[in-house]
Amino acid sequence: MSKQVIDLKIACPACYDTKDIFSHQESYWIHTTCKTTTTIAPDGYVSCRKKCHRTKFVDCYWNCGGDKHKNGYLKTSSSWKKSKVIAALAAISRRARKRDISDDEAEILTDLIERIAEQFD
Repeated sequence: MSKQVIDLKIACPACYDTKDIFSHQESYWIHTTCKTTTTIAPDGYVSCRKKCHRTKFVDCYWNCGGDKHKNGYLKTSSSWKKSKVIAALAAISRRARKRDISDDEAEILTDLIERIAEQFD
């Protein structure tokens, strides 16, 4: 398993919608406290470039500014595993086919998704 962290670019894990799991816009995330890019390690833990925190993906709170966030930050949706893992794996496959990412990067991302899915168990 790679030890390299990657910048986190995903749709909001708190905004769960079973009707269209592929519709949410992916974006990079910024750690509110230090204003640096949010990262994710191969073990599925979320941090930031300044390393001010390290938290399991499933224990993070998110705010994409969407309608569901009227009261601020929301915890990762318990339904995220069912929908977003499928969407994430599909996105990895699509990016690998288009050669946006290498086979090695696709393997690292697939392993990462598996580590995140294990956190829900």
